[in-house]
Amino acid sequence: DLLDQPRHVRVQAFQAQERKKAEAEKERQAKVAREKEESLAAAENSKANRTISTSLEWLWRALSEEKGEESEVRRFARKAELKLLTLSTADLKSISAYSWQNMSCSGLRPAEMRCLVHALSANNVPKQAEPFLKSLQAKLGRKPPAPAEVAAMCTPPRG
Repeated sequence: DLLDQPRHVRVQAFQAQERKKAEAEKERQAKVAREKEESLAAAENSKANRTISTSLEWLWRALSEEKGEESEVRRFARKAELKLLTLSTADLKSISAYSWQNMSCSGLRPAEMRCLVHALSANNVPKQAEPFLKSLQAKLGRKPPAPAEVAAMCTPPRG
């Protein structure tokens, strides 16, 4: 069948096939580069979240014990999402699916969202937390914060 075609048609078919191979290889390399960038960004985000969470741990404990500025203590007491920052794994597992469903990002500060992402990214967090975790990650975006932003988020909020 190939020999039935004129030579110029065979050459064109061969060239088209080579172009398709080259395009496929270029797309594959672009995909690999994109995945590598996303992986690096995720690692940077994780590092930033861990840094911020570690630096603010004391604040969440103090607010849960009603120590600190009155407005912040009231805010902490009203937001179920913030209370997650002080709960143990067993306590997290005891939260109902309905309560997880009602968790939202609205009214949370970037540092609080990063601390929550860090806390909910642990291996032993219940599966019901996944939608809330995904909404937090979507709100924060994929781009890691700049070092200056991380330093600013590591300081407790004022008022």
